[in-house]
Amino acid sequence: MPLFARLHAKHLTQKYVGKSKRFQLTRNDGSVRFSGTLLAVYRLGEDDEDYHFPGLTRLDLLALFRTKSGRFLAYYAVDHEGNEHIDGRREYLKVCESFEQLEDFVGRMRYVNAPRFLRVLDQARSLLFPAPSKPEAALSPPAAEA
Repeated sequence: MPLFARLHAKHLTQKYVGKSKRFQLTRNDGSVRFSGTLLAVYRLGEDDEDYHFPGLTRLDLLALFRTKSGRFLAYYAVDHEGNEHIDGRREYLKVCESFEQLEDFVGRMRYVNAPRFLRVLDQARSLLFPAPSKPEAALSPPAAEA
């Protein structure tokens, strides 16, 4: 991949989590370009056979970003298979001012595979707010007094 290439939706994998890159993501008939850090990604796998029944609207892809300007972005693709009002795959984008707003937005998503894709919030949170490391003295048992 060239040094200054933009990453597309097919490149959204665990390999790029935590890395600052330039992205170009399709959104139905257009595309969105931005620079930022990929915080977490979920992609529906082939082994998720229980979510491939007709008539179930499911989330195929969810990627969470922090943009260079400090905003948070959720990019997600939904498969509306067998839906009477909308059919096919659609890509959506949501921009939030804070991580709390992003958590609230993703937490309110109601798709059949929600238990699996909600784990990305924990991954993004641990990348943004790493747990403080404990000093070695706190980990060792206290010395016995004589």
